[in-house]
Amino acid sequence: MRSGTLVQSHESWFEKMTTTRLNPNHQITLPKSVREQMNLGVGDVLDAVVVDGQIILTPKHITSKTSRKSLPRDEQKIRLRIQTKIEKIKTDILRSRGLTSKEADWAVKKGLVSKDQCYFWTEEWQKHERKAQRDIESGRLSPPAQTAAELRKQLDGLKRK
Repeated sequence: MRSGTLVQSHESWFEKMTTTRLNPNHQITLPKSVREQMNLGVGDVLDAVVVDGQIILTPKHITSKTSRKSLPRDEQKIRLRIQTKIEKIKTDILRSRGLTSKEADWAVKKGLVSKDQCYFWTEEWQKHERKAQRDIESGRLSPPAQTAAELRKQLDGLKRK
């Protein structure tokens, strides 16, 4: 963050500030004007950080060629489902599920994921990612190879299992 920019624009954004309240579940409701200006909707993820005693929320938008408002309601639901799955993969891979091939195709068409990376988000790929994560967490790892010959020997050993 460029602190000079924050200080210079402080007076202009301070005048536009709206007030919200922390509810009993420690949640806030973003004012409609803020949600509309930032094109935020249900399921969007925001990063939160404290800087000089102030809370700064920054949307983590998944790049998209289409704005939420331009999508029909049924497609908005599809988009939310896909975004939710992607966020779950990023934050809790062991309890996540990947995209179906139909969802992956839709995500590429709508610009949610790039075509050359869409395989990664599919359930077919994610089941292997979950297995790898379980192996890591349970300590089922090969020691680091010090030489190419040592690596070859380790890989040959894996083929036999």
